[in-house]
Amino acid sequence: MNGERGRGATPPRNRTAMGLMLGYALSMSFVPLFVAYGAKDSPFIFNAAYAVGSVAGFALILLSSFRGMAFSGDAWKAIRSRTFSALTLWWVAASFGMPLYAWSAQLIEIAVATALYETWPIFLVVFTGWLFRVEARYRKITAKTLSMFGIALGGIISVIASQAGGYGAFVSADAGGGAANLAAGVALALGAVFLVALDACGFRWSADLASELSRRHDEPRDRLELFGVVAGTIIQTSVSLPAIASIGVWRNEPLSADAMIYGALGGSLLGAGGSVLWRKANLIASDLGINAVGYFTPALALGWLFAFSQVGEIGVGYLLFGVAAIIVANLGMYIETRGESQESAEASAQTANRIDAGR
Repeated sequence: MNGERGRGATPPRNRTAMGLMLGYALSMSFVPLFVAYGAKDSPFIFNAAYAVGSVAGFALILLSSFRGMAFSGDAWKAIRSRTFSALTLWWVAASFGMPLYAWSAQLIEIAVATALYETWPIFLVVFTGWLFRVEARYRKITAKTLSMFGIALGGIISVIASQAGGYGAFVSADAGGGAANLAAGVALALGAVFLVALDACGFRWSADLASELSRRHDEPRDRLELFGVVAGTIIQTSVSLPAIASIGVWRNEPLSADAMIYGALGGSLLGAGGSVLWRKANLIASDLGINAVGYFTPALALGWLFAFSQVGEIGVGYLLFGVAAIIVANLGMYIETRGESQESAEASAQTANRIDAGR
């Protein structure tokens, strides 16, 4: 979503980006299944292990793909100058989104929590548009944008209704402990959505870092930006890890083998790998056909949950209708908020050519 850099990309590059986005969608669709198996009793311990796995995965990517930058004192000097900033703090706050999502799955069905959690692209687009508001590639919020919010809200209500037993049963809903559990679970899942949207701060952080490094390093801008994402995420995750683990200990969560194993594997294989695939795909090309693949992740995720019998007694019709509305809102939001001037498109094509030449 960040950057319409690839609208001038060539068809072969579009195919590459499509492949990367398919990999991202498939990788991230497994995360709810890992949460279902590993975070049932220990959501924060699971996410602490997930953070450890993520750091290990991103560190491997850093050393294998950015060896020169990884050992550049100049690069790390630029990174340190940005470590203690408001933008970094907001980015660190995004790390607490997934723990809240896993926690919500203790109170409501994992399928319901997942459907609510997957509304995050809507808020990410808006937050990113605001964060990059001075750049031509993003448009202002319009009436059509607000209408997409309306569709998303309808989807969210339908998803909640799938747990509550229908639109008229919210007050008396019995959701594994009653209406209080339903309300708390929904609040946690939606809170996770807002926190995850703060990942957009990482886009700004890495873009600013790339701008500074491009003055002293003969590397394509998009490659420098991807380096910033990898290095910055290591910092972000490492900073949040102690707090996430401490919350798990404070809640007396069991140190189960499932939480540790599923968390570490999920973080290294899905979290780190999926994030880099998504970011790289968007840096190569970000037309609708490519990004649309990622917006179908919730449907894939629900498919895995159903396939592995991780869905309890819920109103499936309400759930599927709500997910469909959320997907439509995601697509509509992207179409309406993206925008790029002709000059930016030409610059994108030039950047793509430089990347190809540097391979």
